[in-house]
Amino acid sequence: MVSPWSLSVLLVDDVSLNRDIVARMLSGLGHRAETVPTGSDALERGRQQVFDLVLMDVHMPGLDGLETTRCWRDPAAGLLDPDTPVIALTADGRPVGRTLALQAGMNGCLTKPVGLAQLSGAIDLAISLQLERGIDLAPNPALLRPLLDAADPAVSRGLLAGYARIRVDWRSQERQRLLGSLHALKGCAGQTGMARIQARVERLETRVWQGGWPSRRAIRALGRVIRSVNA
Repeated sequence: MVSPWSLSVLLVDDVSLNRDIVARMLSGLGHRAETVPTGSDALERGRQQVFDLVLMDVHMPGLDGLETTRCWRDPAAGLLDPDTPVIALTADGRPVGRTLALQAGMNGCLTKPVGLAQLSGAIDLAISLQLERGIDLAPNPALLRPLLDAADPAVSRGLLAGYARIRVDWRSQERQRLLGSLHALKGCAGQTGMARIQARVERLETRVWQGGWPSRRAIRALGRVIRSVNA
């Protein structure tokens, strides 16, 4: 679900809880969300900043989502990017609701309650539209997040257990088993974002592959690094 690109998203909804939920979902997917409660506020922000995507509630008091989108598309309205992808948010799942949204100038429609899969699909659509227009997009920082939490006690136990296996294999002079244990620990360190441990294990692994053998000092140094992280 995580896209390689991070979008700047304007979320327009008059219900604060809806804004909070969808904004949290966007943030979790690595996107930057700004929220406003009215269509008028949305147009004002669109005159001040360029967005990659607008998620627009259809049924709002005052200027509703359809009229807001028509204004956004009007070159005379002063929006910095009248062609910004706009996707409707609506509780009306009927085909006529989608038809009205497209007629107003929207690029798609999401039916509430919005799930992660739906939201990801809308983001993918916006990315395609932006790239087709030649818009430069920012890389998604969510892809750089570790897959595992280094603070998780299970991860700490896994690292220490992996180090214990390395010590056993090192003492028994089992080359293939040591390579396997080093490789496993390197993978665990990489998934938790522990670059320092990963680099140190990789150096030991390379030495063994090249026909050498790690010194006692090097093995002990690895243990100190692992214990310092888990302290």
